[in-house]
Amino acid sequence: MILARPTKSFGLYCLNLETEVLAPTGFHRWNEIDVSDEIAGFNPQTEEISWVPVTGKIVRPLQADEHMVHLYSVSIDLRVSDHHRMVYRPRRHGTRQWKIREAQELKNLNDTYHIPVAGIQNAPGVPLSDDELRFIGWFLTDGTLNRSNNVIQI
Repeated sequence: MILARPTKSFGLYCLNLETEVLAPTGFHRWNEIDVSDEIAGFNPQTEEISWVPVTGKIVRPLQADEHMVHLYSVSIDLRVSDHHRMVYRPRRHGTRQWKIREAQELKNLNDTYHIPVAGIQNAPGVPLSDDELRFIGWFLTDGTLNRSNNVIQI
């Protein structure tokens, strides 16, 4: 996917073929998204999510000067090119400002960090109570499902 911002680097936006992007109808793989489809865009200043059109799509091999970086933790499993610009925030208590670093730099950080996986959006509500939404949020951020007995642990 090509994000609509000025850059001279061809390789900033190289994603793994298994990477999914968020569209208004849910997560989709690269081959399910077309030019002019909308995908989620995160604004680090306002923490708002807006739907932005895909302006282009290129399927290409990695360039000679780039490699894939795997960012993996309990809550993150991403593969992007080393120069892919990532929005993140250090996990230090009280840190609210989002920052930008290339994926390789982020992987080499000794500190832990958050990558935005949600944002604020002016959208119609869902027929769920606040407690149900809170439970879903807890499960998605700190929970697991024990597949042997189907018990949810948070």
